[in-house]
Amino acid sequence: MGDGDLDRDADLQRTVGEPARHAIAAGVSLASIADAEQIGHERAREELGPELLRRVERAARRRREAEREYEHAVVRAGELGLAHRDVAAAAQVAHGTVRAIIARAELTIEPVFAQTVFNRKLTRFHRRGHAAVHSEWRLITTTHNLLKRHSHRIAPTPT
Repeated sequence: MGDGDLDRDADLQRTVGEPARHAIAAGVSLASIADAEQIGHERAREELGPELLRRVERAARRRREAEREYEHAVVRAGELGLAHRDVAAAAQVAHGTVRAIIARAELTIEPVFAQTVFNRKLTRFHRRGHAAVHSEWRLITTTHNLLKRHSHRIAPTPT
């Protein structure tokens, strides 16, 4: 905790403590003061809670997007043949972290291509043009996902 945090905490204690001291001096019971404090906390949660949750959601989304962008950049650097140690130095992370990101990317992409090319014998696109090939690839990957879902079996629950 820095000095600024200590000063802020002291100011906060004075701000909260003064009304409590005045209430006690006026003869208000501690239970009533505690009830009022509880009501204040509940009101603050009701009023500030949804906005704070939205802020947390937005921050989490930005973090995930930044994480994806970071991993994509690391994988792209690996694809270009840059040394893992150079990429790690640029990202200010350990060499093993870069290797793990690249390995994870290679593992997650490969099964779809293996299933498509070897098992389903789809070795070429049958339409011309970027948009047509893109839509054909989306159709192939959609059917890949449907086949995975169709062949998935749910294990019986033990009794």
